[in-house]
Amino acid sequence: MKNFHLEYIILSALFFLTLLTYLVRKLRDRKQIFSIIYKYPNLENSIDLVPKRIFQFRMILWGLGGILLIISLFNPSFRSEQSQDSLDLKGVDIVFLVDVSLSMNADDNGSPRISRLKEVILSLLPSLSSNRFGIITFAGTPFLYCPMTSDIGAFSEYVRGLETDMIPDTGTNIGRGFNKLDAFLDSDKVFKNKIVVLATDGEDYSETIPSKLNSDLIVFGLGTTEGSLIRYKDENTGMSGYITRDGKLINSKDDSSLIKTSINEPFLKNIARKHNGEYVNITANPQSADILISKINEMEKNKDRQIRDILKKDGYHFFLIPAFLILFFDFVILEWLIFKSRKFG
Repeated sequence: MKNFHLEYIILSALFFLTLLTYLVRKLRDRKQIFSIIYKYPNLENSIDLVPKRIFQFRMILWGLGGILLIISLFNPSFRSEQSQDSLDLKGVDIVFLVDVSLSMNADDNGSPRISRLKEVILSLLPSLSSNRFGIITFAGTPFLYCPMTSDIGAFSEYVRGLETDMIPDTGTNIGRGFNKLDAFLDSDKVFKNKIVVLATDGEDYSETIPSKLNSDLIVFGLGTTEGSLIRYKDENTGMSGYITRDGKLINSKDDSSLIKTSINEPFLKNIARKHNGEYVNITANPQSADILISKINEMEKNKDRQIRDILKKDGYHFFLIPAFLILFFDFVILEWLIFKSRKFG
């Protein structure tokens, strides 16, 4: 049903309770009258009581009318209209290749790297509304997290859902991430004009630079050269703290076994340079991410995308009109006939 909203459910419940109370009260009053007549038979001729069959008929009408009114509130749809609009949308496909390894939980300048990335992406979206977006995440293995979409609202929810524990295979393997990306870019899921945004701290110990990339590239570096500790909370146990080399969580920042992770800027700059891309550090300067907007404005745009909308037709009148006719017949016509029969009977 198209208009299945909480307020309609509440309104329907109130109406149903009101109708039920009214019917119960009518039945109780009629039962009391019969009990009085049973005790005092002489009063039967002086009490003008509606015949039992007419009363039962009216009860059926009230129940049927009430049910139809309640159904009409939900506005059910039995038919649909299909409209097809051809829109000349001009935009590019933006694919974010996002590092979700544990090092992205490192707390740089009071904000975890993954949180800083989410803030930056969300701040860019209002200026990128005519484009399509997708996300591939990677740690030890890659994963297509968000398929291509032009729905900014839906994409924003995907961005907010980025977390470092979404891929169980720990570690960082940028090479595998690019392999997944290459296959995705070569598929029919991505349009011709596209750009890749690699977001990572660059902590890939293999430091294997991808050999090819069929796309423009911007690298968002995250982290500081001084390095930061990795803070983590285990959702299963509720324990939180800083990660040590042996995988433990402790609260002290002074322990010598703590892992300190820093951005590998030379590696990330090499990736950008090899693919004629751009590199910016969005931890040091979040506004530098605006380079993505400038780059897209310079690019050739994808065109001629067709959008189909399915519109459901309202169906409330199929129930509302009969309900009003039934109640009108009962409260006006039938009531008048009963009054007339009493007056001239």
